[in-house]
Amino acid sequence: MLVALFVAAALSCANFDNDELQCEEAVSRLEECCPDIDARRFSCDVGCNSGVDFTNRAAGCVRDRSCDDLRNRDICAAMTRIANEPYPGQSTAQIEQEVCR
Repeated sequence: MLVALFVAAALSCANFDNDELQCEEAVSRLEECCPDIDARRFSCDVGCNSGVDFTNRAAGCVRDRSCDDLRNRDICAAMTRIANEPYPGQSTAQIEQEVCR
């Protein structure tokens, strides 16, 4: 009974839509293209007390750029700086602004 209650609570907090996948693809792309970034600092978990750090627009801006473009536009440097902030997830608007410029 306790296990069933735990599973039900976990599933009620989950939002199994496209946001998490979009975020994970963007973070993976940054990790691939930006050697100094600590991608573990970004959250792509969708749930009751968390959210994705990348909006769908921001995720698209990252995925649609080549690695050279991410580096040459200093997006890698900006995202590395944001990742090193104490709470990068509080910078969702800043993340979108940096990657979509």
